[in-house]
This record gives sequence, structure tokens and C-alpha cells, in this order.
Amino acid sequence: MPLANLRIGWVREHFGPGLDGEVEQAVRDALDVYKSLGASLHEISLPHSKYAVATYYVIAPSEASSNLARYDGAQFGYRTDEKEMLVELSAERKQLEATGNRTALGNLDSALVRMYRRTRAEGFGPEVKRRIMLGTYALSAGYYDAYYLKALKVRRLIRKTLTKPFEKVDLIAGPITAAPAFKIGEMSDDPLAMYLVDIYTVSANLAGIPGLCLPCGQSKKRFADWSATTGAGFGGRSTSSRCADWFEQATEWHRHERHCDAVICLDMSSYTTIIGLEVHVQLALRAAVCGCSTKFGAEPNTQTCPVCIGMPGTLPVMNREAFRLSLKTAIALNCEIPSFTKWDRKQYYYPDLPKNYQITQY
Repeated sequence: MPLANLRIGWVREHFGPGLDGEVEQAVRDALDVYKSLGASLHEISLPHSKYAVATYYVIAPSEASSNLARYDGAQFGYRTDEKEMLVELSAERKQLEATGNRTALGNLDSALVRMYRRTRAEGFGPEVKRRIMLGTYALSAGYYDAYYLKALKVRRLIRKTLTKPFEKVDLIAGPITAAPAFKIGEMSDDPLAMYLVDIYTVSANLAGIPGLCLPCGQSKKRFADWSATTGAGFGGRSTSSRCADWFEQATEWHRHERHCDAVICLDMSSYTTIIGLEVHVQLALRAAVCGCSTKFGAEPNTQTCPVCIGMPGTLPVMNREAFRLSLKTAIALNCEIPSFTKWDRKQYYYPDLPKNYQITQY
């Protein structure tokens, strides 16, 4: 049997109340396929998975708020129409001068501030704005400890809980969503319900564990049902891919036509797949302008001071091990590695590193 000795865990909490009957049956049928291929099934428990959605939607918006702060129209991305913006600003100023409202006139935006505001208002969609607002709130003074810091602690707990079962199983399999796919725009007015759809998947994101999803059934409404396999570490990634390949060889679900009201089908034959790799590393400074420690593994936002954040007077040095692993990953993915690399420092708040600045490769 091709999958003999493979141990697959299924999560008890993922097959409880709230899971659509059709989805549950499709996923259980998929597990039976794995069993017929020689794999053994084991029940496991992830008691902290119920906190995953709340944790993820504190951490992810916080990081989005921080990372998207650079998109102000000055250096990156979209920029508002300056002529139109200046005409608008001039008209507002003349109107305030005519009415004699000196207070409002004194509070009127400068051209630079108005450019920032219009650029971000026009360039970001509703969901992006929602996440920026949530993240900014969670990172603000007085709420950082109550929300973001607590979410980081829960993430560590979820990671510990999720990685422990891999001492007894090789993969974790289960549903992707609790119900079949909804129609496009059906939940646009209910973002909370849309976030809850991720309840079965965000644990892997928080724990940094690779996973994949594959079709395993179809509901009566012709909407696809999906199952997921999750594996720990780099070995788990290859195991997940191998198991998915055997599942597709044993079934025909991946060949089914999946066009319906909820899916837009595109001809992908004219597209080229591009994989982008971003590596977060902790920096060590050979010559520091301050007395901050550079000890590896420190908690986020603990190795900073006004000098090293506001006056970057030294060149950062890449963490050698992180750089070596990045090159090995690029070689494994058959990526093109440039012979010349230029590193520049971006000066913005990055909350998951001990020092809150980051360098970028160009």
C-alpha cells in the first residue's frame, strides 16, 4: 500500500456542532480513502483551537497596520491625482476664508497631509481599511498589552498545542470550512461571519506549520467541499504533498468541473507562477550608536531605544544562519539568485522583532 505506516490525525473539535453535514461526510469519506491506501487514522484533540480566530484577527491586522503604513503615496504604491487634490484643497481654503472660520482654517490639511489622506482613502479597499483600523487600535498606547501582547502569548500556546500531536501522527486532516462555499458578496456586510469561516485553518498560520487543501466532494448546490492536510516542519510539507497526490490518483474530485455562482473560473494556462519569499531576521550590529542588546531570541520590542529607532547610523549585518537558509530555500525552489544584492533599511514599526526596523533586499 502506498501510504502504509502513515499516521493521520483528525481533530475531535473540528467535527462537532456547527459543521455542515455534507462537509463532514465528504471529509470523512476522504479519510476513508486515505485508510484504504494504507494510512492509519488517530483521533487527536486541539483544545485551544477555539481561540485561533480571535488571536489571528488581533495579530494579522496589527501587522497589516504596521506594514501598510509605508503606503502613503510618497514612495510606494498608488498616489492620488495631485492636481485634483490641490484644486479641492484650494476651494476649501477659499470657502473657509470667505466665511471667516479661522479655527477650521487653522486645522485645514497641508498639501502633504491631504495627499496622504486621499491616497490611503482611495488606494485601500474596505476590508484593508477595516484591518488597518483594528490593528492600529490593538497597537495603540494602553491597548498593546491587553490585545496584541496577549494574542502573542495565546499564539505561543496554540503553536505548542498544535505541534505536540506530531509526536504521534505525521499529518492532521480535516475540513477547511464549516459549510460549502458561499456566493460572492454574500457575506460582505457581515465581516465577523466571514472571519469565522477561517476557524479550521488559522491555527496552522499562527503555528507556522505548512498545509494544503484539496477538493474531496461537492454539495447538492454544486459548491465544492474541501479537506485539508497539515504537516509539521519541512518534512511535513513534502509528506502533505505526497498524500495529496495519492488522494488525487485515487479519486476524481480534482477533475470535476467547479464553475458555479460562487466561483470565477480563469484560464490559467497563460499565467506564470511566481513565488515571493520574505524572510524576517533579527539583526546584529557590529557598531551600535546605542547600548541596546542584540542578543538573539529576545521578546518583540525589547531591544530598542529612541536612538536606534530614530537615528539609524550604522549598517545592519544579516543573521548568517537566516541568510544561509534563505539561499538554500531559493536553490530548492529553482529560483534565480542575483549576483549583486543591495540592502536598505526601512524605518517603520515592525512588532514581531526585538528591534523595530527591518532591512529589505532590492
